[in-house]
Amino acid sequence: MGADARVAALAARQHGVVSAAQLLACGLTRDAIKHRVRAGRLHRLHRSVYAVGHVARPPLALETAALLAAGPGDALSRATALTLWRLPAPPDERTVHVTTTSQRRSRAGLTFHRTADLPRKDIRRVQGLAVTSPARTILDTAPSLDPDTLEAVIAAAVRRNLTTRAELDRRATGRVAQALHTGPRFTRSDAEILLLKLVRAAKLPLPETNVDVAGIQPDAVWREQRVAVEVDGYEFHGDRRSFEEDRERGVRLTAAGYTVVRITWRQLTQQPHTVTAALAVALA
Repeated sequence: MGADARVAALAARQHGVVSAAQLLACGLTRDAIKHRVRAGRLHRLHRSVYAVGHVARPPLALETAALLAAGPGDALSRATALTLWRLPAPPDERTVHVTTTSQRRSRAGLTFHRTADLPRKDIRRVQGLAVTSPARTILDTAPSLDPDTLEAVIAAAVRRNLTTRAELDRRATGRVAQALHTGPRFTRSDAEILLLKLVRAAKLPLPETNVDVAGIQPDAVWREQRVAVEVDGYEFHGDRRSFEEDRERGVRLTAAGYTVVRITWRQLTQQPHTVTAALAVALA
């Protein structure tokens, strides 16, 4: 196998990206690397890091390039890690974030965050890339997230078993500790999180969530006003059995003296004013 074939095979395993050291190990000389750069067969992403054979970058090319520009023991982190863990926070499309224990200088498209300690237990693999663990990612990004987004990230991570409240509680300080101990305002589903954001924005009384009423747990409840909310959506209730169980829940809440407000996922995401208007009428 020739040098170019070895480079192509390596790039295929690394999302189309290789380092200069790897190119040399494949049998290319430094002059050969420069020639391929001039010919457009290699495209420089960072110092000594190249995309192979294409200008259009495949998924995860920039993240791979960031790790190759970093060093052993470094990991993708913060907003980049949130995106890779598919947690509900807006991605930072301007730069790739890497946490490092070394002195490294940030540059265009690549931001280094120096830390005194990045133990192996805080590093996981996502699609072959070193990424800070969900718990470490939440702790690192908490200062940059608004309270609602932080609450949504924690709820999603716990619900998907990426981490546990106990693990976060052991390590939490500041805003994470506060989010963990907001009692009934800590919710389990994205629908509940979005509902709370709408309630806060409309300056309505905050409900309780994940509390027992008539032997079940409505998505939200105002006990003083005797109002309960149930969020419906095909994603959450996409079969006949779930549909029947939801109606049974509504009957039991009504029998307990509660006004039941049913809201769909589409209304939450596309018609927020309809939702807040219906809640305002019920609470009045």
